[in-house]
Amino acid sequence: MTRTAGIAISMAIALSLVLAGCDAGGKSGSSAEKPEPGTEAPAQAEEPAASMIDSPTFADPFDGTVSVPGQISAAVVAESNYEGQWGPVTRPNPTATEADGVLLVDEVTDYKAYDPAMLDPAQGTFEMQFTPAPDILETFTLAARPEWVSFGDYDPPGNGALLDTIGWRAAPQGSYQMWAGFTEETATVSWGIWDGSAWHYVNWTESPWTTRPYRITASYGPAGVKLYVDGEMAAEDPTYADGIDTSQPVALGQAPWYWPYGPHSLLGEIREFKYSTTQY
Repeated sequence: MTRTAGIAISMAIALSLVLAGCDAGGKSGSSAEKPEPGTEAPAQAEEPAASMIDSPTFADPFDGTVSVPGQISAAVVAESNYEGQWGPVTRPNPTATEADGVLLVDEVTDYKAYDPAMLDPAQGTFEMQFTPAPDILETFTLAARPEWVSFGDYDPPGNGALLDTIGWRAAPQGSYQMWAGFTEETATVSWGIWDGSAWHYVNWTESPWTTRPYRITASYGPAGVKLYVDGEMAAEDPTYADGIDTSQPVALGQAPWYWPYGPHSLLGEIREFKYSTTQY
């Protein structure tokens, strides 16, 4: 079995576990069919929980001063496009916007990438505040996304990327991803690291859910793989403590390097992206 095939199978299994509300064909429950007119996501609720990271090593204010949307931050690398093993990051994002502390992901192709030099391979913590798009149930489904295609016998997943690195094509050990998905019944967040042969995912679910801002904190290091939502421990896997790969850039949304199903950046708003070299 090739590495690509093995990763395809591993990711298909992991994504099927993440998508608890999905059927075997990859459809997000009843939301895989276009909702009836007037069907909307639940109403917005309370403010997000307080940040767990008091003194971040890196933070992006999303005010347009750090980088051009869709390109690696000028604050951490001299060139705006990353030249690496997998080629330059040059795919344009004409609809990606950032202003007033918000990174708006309103197209599945939107992303913002950062140089991996800011990361500690041994331990660290990522955190962001994410609010799903109000029409997420209507616009982020297989029925609404003609650009999503099957890969062999595998249907495209119905969840989307919030944080991503290589994650697929001959992925280095320590590659990592954060995914989230929304059905009419359930919200799911998943954080995982690739150990070279399998993914170590930790998952959180909420049912019913609202379009409130979610504070998502994900860490790696000697204590294993940990996921917090709104400041509360959601899940942990102490069996993988080998850290992450820092040879490739990290992206908010989905990294554009390679993904056989079509772009899967999750639609919504990201605020307060922080990184710390301390594991929480």
